[in-house]
Amino acid sequence: MEQTSLSFYQFNQILKQVTKSKEKIKILYVDDEERNTSSFKGAFRREFQIDTAISAEAGKKLLEQNDYHILLTDQRMPNTTGVEFLSEICDLYPDIMRILITAYTDIEAVINAINHGKVYKYINKPYDDKEVKSIFEEAYQVYQYRQGVNQEIKRYKETFDKSNDPIFLINTKGEFIDANMACLKMLD
Repeated sequence: MEQTSLSFYQFNQILKQVTKSKEKIKILYVDDEERNTSSFKGAFRREFQIDTAISAEAGKKLLEQNDYHILLTDQRMPNTTGVEFLSEICDLYPDIMRILITAYTDIEAVINAINHGKVYKYINKPYDDKEVKSIFEEAYQVYQYRQGVNQEIKRYKETFDKSNDPIFLINTKGEFIDANMACLKMLD
């Protein structure tokens, strides 16, 4: 078998292309305690793109200006709780993976987070860096999967709407769900 040797320059060019194609997971961490956000950023800045905010209001501004894959928020903050914050942004940013973090074990907060904030995970402080890294990677995989599903739905909807053939959808109960324009024209 013939071996091909690469120059240092060629190797670096290939390495840049490979690392460039791997998107860094973008995380927004909202916590009113700056030492928490600083230590978090220090622990994870090499693997992830981290932005921090020290209030829900500051977090909302960052969400308006940037696209994030994951939103991590503390539960106990002044003016609003993490669950309230997540509930407020849920409809505005439905794709972002929401994770609640707290030093307090509050079962009601967990239930509300799941029911109202549509939280993906709940993390207790103090946390293990490896476990949190794993949670972020898993959340990002779910995010990517959802994005793929949404793209397929969009593609299906475009095909459905553009078709000249009449198409209507009925669910398993026999109820009418949807019809394309060709079908609606036929029924007129």
